[in-house]
Amino acid sequence: MGSNAGAERRTLVVPDPSEACRRLGNACIHVPELVDAFGTFALFIRTPEAVGSFQLTEACRRVYEWAENRSHLEIAALFAEAAAIMDPQSPTQAYDAARLNRQTARFDGAAHWYERALGLAIRTKNRGAVINALLGYGNLMKDLGQFAKARTYYERVAQRALNTGRRRVAAEAHHSLLTLAAETGMFRAAIRHVRKALDYYPLHHPYIPYLVHDFAFVLVRHRFFALAIGPLLHLLSVIQRPHEQVLVYGTIARAAGGLRRRDQYADAAEAILRLVAEHQQYAASAMNGLAEAAWAFGEWDQAEVYAAAALTYAHMWQAGAEQGIAERLLDSLARREQAPTEMDPEDRERVGFLVQRLLSRLRAWEAPSATSAHEASHASVAAGASAA
Repeated sequence: MGSNAGAERRTLVVPDPSEACRRLGNACIHVPELVDAFGTFALFIRTPEAVGSFQLTEACRRVYEWAENRSHLEIAALFAEAAAIMDPQSPTQAYDAARLNRQTARFDGAAHWYERALGLAIRTKNRGAVINALLGYGNLMKDLGQFAKARTYYERVAQRALNTGRRRVAAEAHHSLLTLAAETGMFRAAIRHVRKALDYYPLHHPYIPYLVHDFAFVLVRHRFFALAIGPLLHLLSVIQRPHEQVLVYGTIARAAGGLRRRDQYADAAEAILRLVAEHQQYAASAMNGLAEAAWAFGEWDQAEVYAAAALTYAHMWQAGAEQGIAERLLDSLARREQAPTEMDPEDRERVGFLVQRLLSRLRAWEAPSATSAHEASHASVAAGASAA
């Protein structure tokens, strides 16, 4: 065990061990699937020397995986950091700590853990971990609005992955480049990258549903609403994590507003307003979606309320892109400008074929053999599509 882990273990002494163990016992009643992990913590509280760092790391990992799968991201980030501290030589644990810090907008912490993951991966000559750390750092740069740096990282990962035969990682890099194209309005680049991601992703890769969403988001941002709405509605039965459903419903609201489909807009609004009370990671994007939809229906006052809420969430989550969208929306609403209407891509047939290809891949992904991959996924919705 490294000296850092030893120092951290010494800080884990609790002032009232009996009360801590009592609370762990109560937690076991409410979350029986984590009994083993809580038992490890209780044993450590009572007899620290009886519990090794590996056992503590595994207990923390079980908790953060459980929490992430249920959209309790703040809890997941805390236990991921604890696991990385207990296993200070693991690039994987450092990467998970970075990834979850990024998802909770703790960008300084994310930068620290990504740098740690990269350093450990290089030191242990773990090429896969090096690529993962570079890809994650690129995502962080995109979150911070440093698009040129993000593109450099993504392209570097794509090339390294192909050179070492890691096609699925190359797919993830092109997926990230797709989300970057969505941020910067580069439709032809988005088309190119979604095709490459489809070519390189294995059939049951857990990111397939998110690829479908992210390209639908690109279509919506370019006002190709009719092409986007079908895949988005299909995703409601596929993407189950509540914080990710917030994002999907927000994109549906945008498309429904563009198509003037009031029922679908109302359903999306009900779901978003119900979910964002507890799941706010993508609330800024979703509220902007509701604002755009209300604007499309001429509901000026309601659109202003939604856009103001989006601005508040954007400040809370340091979502610079969504902040800009909300500010522009509020300006357009104040001027009583008319909402933009549906457009048609220049090559509708080719784009439509690509949408059908994505839907076909999604249906194949939903086949029985995809189940285990879906359950094991630690994917978040690509942040470019969410502008988180």
